[in-house]
Amino acid sequence: MLFGPTSPRPAGVDMTPLNQLSQPRRLSIPTVALALGVFLLTACGGDGEVLTTYTGGDVSRGEMRSLIAMIYGPEGEAQATLDQQNQLLTNYSLMKIAALKAKADGLESEESVRNQTVLKTEQSQLFAYNAYMRDAAENAELEFYEMQFLYLPLRGAEGDQSAGRAAEAADLLKALNEKKDDTPAVEDLIYERTGHQRYKWLGGYLDPHCVSCTPNPLNFFLTDPLKEAEAGSFVEVKTPEAIWLIRRFKSYERGVNDLEDIFQNYHARTIRLASDRKAALPEAEQNNPVFNQIVLDEASRNELAKQQAERLQRTETNNALTNQLNKLREEKDMELLPALRPGAEPKDSDYSPETPLFRMGEAFYTLADLDQQLGEAAGAIGLREKLQIVNSLIVPLKLLEDESAFQSVKGNDDYEFMLQLREQEALAAAYYG
Repeated sequence: MLFGPTSPRPAGVDMTPLNQLSQPRRLSIPTVALALGVFLLTACGGDGEVLTTYTGGDVSRGEMRSLIAMIYGPEGEAQATLDQQNQLLTNYSLMKIAALKAKADGLESEESVRNQTVLKTEQSQLFAYNAYMRDAAENAELEFYEMQFLYLPLRGAEGDQSAGRAAEAADLLKALNEKKDDTPAVEDLIYERTGHQRYKWLGGYLDPHCVSCTPNPLNFFLTDPLKEAEAGSFVEVKTPEAIWLIRRFKSYERGVNDLEDIFQNYHARTIRLASDRKAALPEAEQNNPVFNQIVLDEASRNELAKQQAERLQRTETNNALTNQLNKLREEKDMELLPALRPGAEPKDSDYSPETPLFRMGEAFYTLADLDQQLGEAAGAIGLREKLQIVNSLIVPLKLLEDESAFQSVKGNDDYEFMLQLREQEALAAAYYG
């Protein structure tokens, strides 16, 4: 089975449990293997290519791609092994056959089938929108800053150095801005005075940083002040741990799938600086272990650049829906209330129909509101699963209900795939039972 047997599971949010497909229960192969012919094809093909045939239907490559992406992520075709793909193909085919058998046996009207599919249209819409957002993210332009900094720690072996650092920072800020157009002079000053033992060898240059990505860990204390600062000029930013004298010397946009060269250029430039610094040291000082981490050969730095680009690509595409929901949650003033996320196993005695689960603006969503949406299925679903449904399905639906793109995915291929999947797995569960 694809999902658990007792309740609807939201689509497009957390699909990890779908790997349960590899363990169909009480399956009678002679009963359901109705002329099943499984063709385990590994070559690339179009979505309409048939991979499996059986009496009454087939499985296309498009269906398999959707399943693999659902279970293993957007890069699933590259990450899932051939054995895993073949097992998934076989078991998905058997599930579809079981669904056909359930229909033939008149199980469509079973209460368990109705209960499992009560939110199938909402799940399908959210699943389709997740795919839409992921595809849109692959074509997005990201905004990058390239920054250079001098670091003055406020605490060290000597204790709190805040008092003396303020005057030192003012003098260094003035000196840096006087030299700002003389790149070698700025690099030399940073090398001589910065307290950051790694970046002193790299000229104080930070790795290219995406400021439009979510989350942006440098946003509040570094990149936000630089948005208002003149490009190329150093500004002072103070944190509890240090004083940063930092500048944005370059900003640009780059496509999500076109990132590798900006990291390659960064590593080539900074490793060259570190190599020059190392060569200028007395031979006895050239064994500093930091150089083993910094001074990489060309193949190693290209591999590092590739890994950085791929990691950012994955983060942006995989988190596209989450980032959108977080943005809307703030815009629409949504608050998830303690009853929705209890610290321990929820108890029925602690909840009533009037218990509020979240607030959006002045409106509250209660347990009674959920039961109304679930209809006759409400009594068959436990409290814990109800809270999971609200967290992973109802909350996103409420946030997205006014978004035109969210409405536009109704009826598209991803929507129809999930709608069919929810119906088939409910029928298969009834048949297995």
